[in-house]
Amino acid sequence: MDQMQLAGDLKGELMVFAQSPRFGRAITDVIVGAFPDGVVDDEAIFSAALESFVYTGRLPHGDNILELFAERFSGADRALLLSWRDYVQGTFEIKEPYGADGVVAFNHVDELTYRIRSNMGAEGVERLTPGVVLVGGIVPVGGDWMMSGASMAFPAQDADKVCPEYGNCRCATRRRSSATPTSSHMLANSRPSSGTPSSTCMEAT
Repeated sequence: MDQMQLAGDLKGELMVFAQSPRFGRAITDVIVGAFPDGVVDDEAIFSAALESFVYTGRLPHGDNILELFAERFSGADRALLLSWRDYVQGTFEIKEPYGADGVVAFNHVDELTYRIRSNMGAEGVERLTPGVVLVGGIVPVGGDWMMSGASMAFPAQDADKVCPEYGNCRCATRRRSSATPTSSHMLANSRPSSGTPSSTCMEAT
C-alpha cells in the first residue's frame, strides 16, 4: 500500500478512536472552548480545534490521544503516527503543483515552505492552483506532508484579506519540524476585493 494511502487509513482510525466515549468529556471541553457561544458554525475551526487537541493536547492525567492510539501499533506504523505530533496549522499560499496529488505551499504563519499531498489523490488538490490560499492543518508523511481534516480554500483574489484574517487565528501553531525555511514575503499577486472572502471547504481524512 502507498504510504500516503496508509496514512489516510491510520488517520481515519485515529479520529474514530479519539471520538470514542472514553474521551467524550475532554473532546467536549475542547469544542466548547472553540465555540464559547455554544453554536458550532464553522467546520474548519471545529476540525482545527479537534485535531490540534488529538495530536498535541493533554488529557487531565497527562496522556495524549495520539500517543495512546499509537500504542496499538509497532514498527513503521507506530513511528508514522508518533511523527504526527509535529502537526502544523497554517495559512498556506499555493506556489506550484507537486506530482499528481500535491502542491508546494508557503505557510504565512511559520514562514516555511511545505510539499503537501492529499491521500485522496489528484482529486484532493484539483482546486489548489497557484495563488489559492489554503487554511488548514498538515501532518508529516515520509519526506512530505499530508492534508489533515477540513480545510478552507480561498481564491487568489482574496489572498490579501485571508492572510491578515487567518494568519494569527486562535488555532494556528508555529512549528519548525523538517520543512525547508524560506524568507518572509507577502502574497505577490493578490489584489484587493470587497466583501467577505469566498471560500471552499475541503475535506481530508
